[in-house]
Amino acid sequence: MTIYADAANMVATTASAYNTQFNKPLQISFAAGSLVASARKALSADLSADLATNFNVYPNPAKGLVSIRYSLTKDQEVIIILNDVMGKSVLDKKIKAVKGENEAKIDLSPLKKGVYFINFYKDNLKHVNKLIVE
Repeated sequence: MTIYADAANMVATTASAYNTQFNKPLQISFAAGSLVASARKALSADLSADLATNFNVYPNPAKGLVSIRYSLTKDQEVIIILNDVMGKSVLDKKIKAVKGENEAKIDLSPLKKGVYFINFYKDNLKHVNKLIVE
């Protein structure tokens, strides 16, 4: 099997990012055609799990204001997009957040009662929470 330079570089970058984020080495097994995909999938799964444990929406169900709490490992911009059940964006917010615990409050009063989805983006990762507006 031949590993092209760009694929090898992508694996090395992914493994380095994984090791930096979780302070443990990324285990990579060689399988024809799936080396890069496997490494990125492992990294994405661990980062998504990390985001899920550090992300909370309350109260839910909500009316008036909803709070979104999240934790970051560095100062960075996060994006919060609220979609209705049809996928239409009804609110989007870019926030310059700081390392550590953060909280964003969103005014729900202009929204109709129903089900919405909060899409939270950081570091090219997306976390989605269902929100019920009363």
